[in-house]
Amino acid sequence: MKDHEYTLLDVFTDRAFAGNPLAVFPLAEGLDTAMMQAIANELNLSETVFVGQASGPNRYPMRIFTPTMELPFAGHPTVGTAHLLMELGMAGRDRPLTLEAASGPWWWRLIRRWRVLPRQNRSASWPVR
Repeated sequence: MKDHEYTLLDVFTDRAFAGNPLAVFPLAEGLDTAMMQAIANELNLSETVFVGQASGPNRYPMRIFTPTMELPFAGHPTVGTAHLLMELGMAGRDRPLTLEAASGPWWWRLIRRWRVLPRQNRSASWPVR
C-alpha cells in the first residue's frame, strides 16, 4: 500500500499540546471510506481530515471522520485544514480557498495568521506493519 503523509496540528493555540488536536492527510488519494474510518479510529483524535485531489483552482474535497463516524462538517478541522493547505502551498493566498465538505462548500480567505501550530509530520502505510 502507498505511504500517506499526514500532519498533526493543534488548532486555536500558539503553544504545543494545547488547543484542539487534529490530523490532516493533505493527499488522501487511494484511501477508501473504510480505510479512512479505520485510520481515524486508530489515531483516536476527535477528528481526522482527508483531503482529496484538487477539483479546481484552490478547490479541494475534504472528508472529516471521528473515531466512529464521518461528519458532514466540523469547525476546527476545517480551520486547521485550510491553514495547512495554505502553509503547504497547495492553495494560493491570493484568492479564496474552497473546501468541499459533505455539508457543502466552505470558502476561506487568509486575512491574518490563524492560531494553528503544526505539531509533527508523519508518513505511514496503512495498515502499519
